[in-house]
Amino acid sequence: MPTINGRACVVDGTPVDKVFSNGKQVYGRNLVLNTASFEGWNIKGDNVSFVPSSTKGIKSSRTPSGWASPVATLEAKAGETYSISIRFWSDSKSVISAAIYMRKSPDVSSAATWMGSGNAENTAKTITISFKATEDETLYFTFENGTTISDGSFFTEQWKIEKNSSSTPWTPAPEDVM
Repeated sequence: MPTINGRACVVDGTPVDKVFSNGKQVYGRNLVLNTASFEGWNIKGDNVSFVPSSTKGIKSSRTPSGWASPVATLEAKAGETYSISIRFWSDSKSVISAAIYMRKSPDVSSAATWMGSGNAENTAKTITISFKATEDETLYFTFENGTTISDGSFFTEQWKIEKNSSSTPWTPAPEDVM
């Protein structure tokens, strides 16, 4: 019997990639590991820290535009469609903007393709983009603050990459909870 426990969907002890209800996808397997704790993620830069487990995210109190983004890795397969969703907010009174970038190198200073962006003011927002892989390759995704924040911090959490053209609610990867 399938079990969705708010963390992963498991059928007979094996995690599944998708669950449908009445023809609508309600669960998609998170392909990014450690998005609840960000444990083991390589995050470099000044004034970047993990947030306590109540929000399970990353905090940047860096004020200039741009910050030291974590990097999510995807082993993309040609012809597959993927969606990426990332939740962000600020405790600043300013409207903040942020964007998802795709790179072919884990080096955050390497050439990047803008994938999508959004703004948030006094509330959390989730940016979601989708794309179709044109070849088998390793892709690297960063999430970058595009606003200079002088009166607060920038936060990000709930990173999710899944095989699907639209996102489903955040869950950690099954490997993180099994």
